[in-house]
Amino acid sequence: MHTGSMNMESKAHGRMMAFLYVGLAYFLTAVIAPLIILKLKGGPVDFWNYPDAGWKWSLGAGILGAIGALGVLLAFGASPNPPV
Repeated sequence: MHTGSMNMESKAHGRMMAFLYVGLAYFLTAVIAPLIILKLKGGPVDFWNYPDAGWKWSLGAGILGAIGALGVLLAFGASPNPPV
């Protein structure tokens, strides 16, 4: 992430630009790959019909995890060398 943000050549926006590509990588890995695997193994790919409780908890956990990652990114942007 650090190397990616530095290579974006934007001191002001490099972290967010790199985070955008991290999100894209997660999308490809966590959405496209499981759909392909489910399709190949004969599983249900109509995710809009999955049980409400299952997808709501999973989606909520994913959102909280992404918010946590964004929070860490913003914290290091505000103070890149935190005291230990």
